[in-house]
Amino acid sequence: MERIELLPYQRIYTHKMKGREKINLRLDAGMALIILFGFLVSRSLFFDQTLPFGLAFYAAALKKEKRYMIIALPVILGVALTVGLFGALYYAVAFTAFTISYFFIKDRDITIYAIVSSILQFGILGIDLINDFILYDFIIYVLSAAVCFSMTFVFYQCVPAIAKVNRRVLSKEEIIAFAITAGIILSGFSKVKVAGFSIANVLSVLAVVTSAFAGGIGVGCSAGLVAGFISNLARINPVIITTYGLAGLFSGLFNKLGKTGSVLGFVFSYGLMYTYIPSLGAQMTFYEVLASIMMFILLPRSFIYTLSEYVDKAVNKQKALADYSIRVKKMSCEKVRDLSDIFGEIAEDMEQLIQAGEEIQNNDYADNRLKILAQQFKGISAILRNLSDDMNAEVEFLNDVEDSIKVELDRHGFDIKDVYVLKKGDRVEVQIAKKVCYGSKECLKSIIPIVSKCVGKRMVPLRDSCTIDEKMRTCSLRLEEADKYDVITAVVSTSKEPVNGDNFSFLELPYGKYMMALSDGMGTGAKAASESKLALKLVERFSKAGFTKEAAVKCVNALMALRNLECFSTLDMCLFDKYTGKAEFIKMGSSSTFIKRKEMVDVIRSHQLPLGILNNVDVSGKNSILGDGDMLIMVTDGILDANDFIKREQWLKQLLKEIDGTPQEMARKISEETLKLTRGNVKDDMTVMVSKIVAV
Repeated sequence: MERIELLPYQRIYTHKMKGREKINLRLDAGMALIILFGFLVSRSLFFDQTLPFGLAFYAAALKKEKRYMIIALPVILGVALTVGLFGALYYAVAFTAFTISYFFIKDRDITIYAIVSSILQFGILGIDLINDFILYDFIIYVLSAAVCFSMTFVFYQCVPAIAKVNRRVLSKEEIIAFAITAGIILSGFSKVKVAGFSIANVLSVLAVVTSAFAGGIGVGCSAGLVAGFISNLARINPVIITTYGLAGLFSGLFNKLGKTGSVLGFVFSYGLMYTYIPSLGAQMTFYEVLASIMMFILLPRSFIYTLSEYVDKAVNKQKALADYSIRVKKMSCEKVRDLSDIFGEIAEDMEQLIQAGEEIQNNDYADNRLKILAQQFKGISAILRNLSDDMNAEVEFLNDVEDSIKVELDRHGFDIKDVYVLKKGDRVEVQIAKKVCYGSKECLKSIIPIVSKCVGKRMVPLRDSCTIDEKMRTCSLRLEEADKYDVITAVVSTSKEPVNGDNFSFLELPYGKYMMALSDGMGTGAKAASESKLALKLVERFSKAGFTKEAAVKCVNALMALRNLECFSTLDMCLFDKYTGKAEFIKMGSSSTFIKRKEMVDVIRSHQLPLGILNNVDVSGKNSILGDGDMLIMVTDGILDANDFIKREQWLKQLLKEIDGTPQEMARKISEETLKLTRGNVKDDMTVMVSKIVAV
């Protein structure tokens, strides 16, 4: 009988498509907004002299997608409407030069795009300095080029937020970039009036009051200062900047009173500034403020609610603390539920054992039963203590990483309900609640690579981690940091009788642990097989339930002793941590275990009695560190006793130094060599398990 475990993998073929790249020029909602924003930002003047924003926006958009090359036309149109056709001609040359440069820098970083755009911006302005050099103009042109350089990065963050109208989550960088872009657009309307109302003033007041109402004092004051500064880039006006900043502060201060409170706060601050600076009325009239307030009152609640969702979590600390409490509670409930399921399985096994024990009338049975119950309660006590430690432990939620994952998944069109990123010790775990995909495997195909990129580490799904809530039509995906090692295990077993008395197990355990175990029942045949199988089954159950290896072995030993059937089993167990490489060995009456490191072979021996002989056993294990390429060889006594002329361990140790290969090949070579020594005569059941440690 042979059993082999090989780790699954997926081969991915990649190839480049030859031929010309097709450009999608379809005018969708995203493209329409990009064109509109490009036209609007191109009209904004810097120091009432230059127009650096159009070229910066074009460079950022072109870096995102080649199809945005078409926005050069509306951007140049916006410039022409601002400075005339002759002035627009210079910018048309700059846009043409940048478009040609794009084919040489298209695979380069955004920094290169910013450098090229700023050089061209200075170039088209610097022509005037050749014949008539004026220091003031030179400084303005240098500043204009610097603004073009920096705004390329700002627009690069803003373009994705504009292009996809169905975005639900924006990163902090995108929110800030979007706000700055909106301010620049407002500055382009500084000279535009409708029915005597300044469009820039009306929209600026509306933006400040709305931001203050949604975000409070900090957001309102910040929005006011930004709106006052950016909307007046053509001519910087300290009075307007101060008025907006103070108005945002007071409007946010009274936002708890509803829209009325924010309105009163803004009007109070405006009146206060007007009292000290009467000239303010000529720059921002009361009627303009009144028009903005009317528009604010008419804004729907859904818009305000959506805007408030984008406010930084730090603004509302109580909500953050409540969210933290809910997360910890949810994690603890899930863990308790898992433990409940596993204890139910253990209870079924115990009932079978007790029934078997009650069939034997023995005076010591009651005492043994009490001892086994004591061992179980100790084990359960340890589990609950660990659970308590988990609940009290400072689980670190990586909020920045959570936001990054939400934004990236939203960018790719996934409907994400929530994301948790936890860090316990050195390992990271991610939990994602999302709209159910109905078997399309979008988790494996798209979500996991995106999450891995955001976390900066390779993430893999936990086994059975994707659970579906049919009622809510959502699924929950749990990912953990990938292990540093994988284990490949192969087993070859030969039996003396039709039923093999040896049994083996290798399986994944929670928290990156991998268990390998052999059990040899006393004697051969069905009776021995039953005992060894039961021993391994109980070890698996207790290990999955979270018992420590010592508590698990003691519970199994007590259960085996409870039966009092004078039938014992050995246990050879190794717990391997696939993240640290630490291997922990427990050997109860088992044969020696061998560790092969290239040509060196180490031996780990047993000094304990088999399971079920003594009621109380001293479980002491040995530890070792395994690395890439190391092999772990576990055998039953049928292998070691095959050579009658050499000491039990020496012949196998010498053989391991001479042979090499895959775990399957190694196990077969050992089994074949054993049969040669016995001349084909199987004296006892023989099992060999070979596990190889492979770095991921």
